[in-house]
Amino acid sequence: MKINNRQKPRLRHQAQEQAQRDEETPDDSRGSALVTAQRLREQAAAAWVDVARGRVQRRDYPAAEKAFAQARAALPSDPEALSAQASYLESQRRFGEARERTARSLPLPEVRALGAALERAIRHGAPLGETLAAQAREARLARRRGIEEEAARAGPKIQLVVALLLVPSVLLLVAAALATALLGGGGSALPLGG
Repeated sequence: MKINNRQKPRLRHQAQEQAQRDEETPDDSRGSALVTAQRLREQAAAAWVDVARGRVQRRDYPAAEKAFAQARAALPSDPEALSAQASYLESQRRFGEARERTARSLPLPEVRALGAALERAIRHGAPLGETLAAQAREARLARRRGIEEEAARAGPKIQLVVALLLVPSVLLLVAAALATALLGGGGSALPLGG
């Protein structure tokens, strides 16, 4: 769905009006109104991202930055808006801001470490291959440690299953054998030599 520049302020205004109406409506109809308001915010953010991309293609960078700001204002945590702005900043050789936006959209320690390695490589000319290989090794070791910890936590669970299922079943078998011997052997469980 393409939305032109004239429709964007109207959509934003509709979202604000809808949010205001939602505050005044009773609680029973509020759920659907909140969903509608959220959809309008998402549409407004998507429209501003489209405008920003168009401005970048026309090399109108100040207008693109304003459109990205409008998209963030409509829906601050929209991953598409953050990703599009990160791509734009990267194309402008503003790698620091692009890494910051990427780290915000993917809040993982590995992403932060990658961003720091890229920053060092750009700033100091450090070779990236060894650093990335070390980070990959560390990520594999962390994953292996996680799997080993999970396996270690499984041991007591298996012991619990054995204790709760296997031991009572063996005790029942022994009790059944003893009962059979007592009832079938005239009351004596063990044959007495005599």
